[in-house]
Amino acid sequence: MIGRALRHHVESFLACALPRVARFLPERTIRGGDDTPYLTKYTLMNLGKKVGRVHLHLFHRGDEDRELHDHPFDGISLVLVGGYVEERLVGEPLPLPLHGADREGRLVVRKLSPGSVNVIRTSTFHRVEIPPGAVCWTLFVTGPIRRSWGFLGEEGFVPHRIFSARKERARSEGFDKGFDQAKSDQA
Repeated sequence: MIGRALRHHVESFLACALPRVARFLPERTIRGGDDTPYLTKYTLMNLGKKVGRVHLHLFHRGDEDRELHDHPFDGISLVLVGGYVEERLVGEPLPLPLHGADREGRLVVRKLSPGSVNVIRTSTFHRVEIPPGAVCWTLFVTGPIRRSWGFLGEEGFVPHRIFSARKERARSEGFDKGFDQAKSDQA
């Protein structure tokens, strides 16, 4: 009982304090295809690509892509305010690089709430969902960049630059049904 009340007070305090602190930090907002904000990264510490970084992440919404993605570094995320639902591929360790890999693992869905720690390795493929209208703040610590990153779809691993270029091309060609429909129409 005391733990739940304390957790609520800490989350309420952080929900008020983090936007005020973030105003003074270097930031970069990542936008989706419809130009709406997806994630704002506020840099607390940048030790470079060979060492790692510490960010406050403000999720404005979940991932717009249905495909799972990985990261170029190992990282740890601590949920501070709000929370998210993560879909994660688990099972046998997947070979790296992941070219041509199939999805032999299983998809696990889990909810991460304030105080939850999420360990994300370069071999982790996942996606994040944020409830509509919700706010999610995390503290995200990365290790050194070890490789490129990308998406895992039905065709296997697709490097992020190729995936993004395909998506942009489909969007510019006027596919209003979304990227997934555009991919099937082009096949």
